[in-house]
Amino acid sequence: MPRVWTGKEDIRSITKTARSASLKLLAVMAAIRIDDGDKDNIEKTLAVALLDTSGNAIRSITAADPLATSTWEKIPSSKTLITPVQCKSLWRQFKMET
Repeated sequence: MPRVWTGKEDIRSITKTARSASLKLLAVMAAIRIDDGDKDNIEKTLAVALLDTSGNAIRSITAADPLATSTWEKIPSSKTLITPVQCKSLWRQFKMET
């Protein structure tokens, strides 16, 4: 059944919620985690780098990009399914298409 928009919906809030959920899914898919004791910062890293929570889209040129790497902190490459660079590219494509 197609979604019917009435004009009363808060599109900005819906978009923010959908993007947040999508980012969490991307973080889950980025690495293999067999043991619940495996702790990593993938979701936090993605949120800081990709979600514009401050409303400031302009980043300092000198600021380090946490996604400009091919490995995740605390995750061996053998357990990496989607690298940080690939996540950044996928997120850029996702934002353009949604």
